[in-house]
Amino acid sequence: AANLFFVLYECPRPEEARGAAQKWNVVLTLHNERPIALPACGQEIFCPLETIAAELAHDPELEIRADLIK
Repeated sequence: AANLFFVLYECPRPEEARGAAQKWNVVLTLHNERPIALPACGQEIFCPLETIAAELAHDPELEIRADLIK
């Protein structure tokens, strides 16, 4: 058996990337309690939620609730 866990963090946006939004959402993915990098995120274990949502949007079998990604 294995487990897959997603942790959502709301973080302050870096100064150089600040626009209208002062916060951004990043996701940490864990497989069997160990951090992993998703392919869409390169080697980064903290991945922007928008990146993950964009990748999942390519799969017509999944329903993405855009109203939750703000």
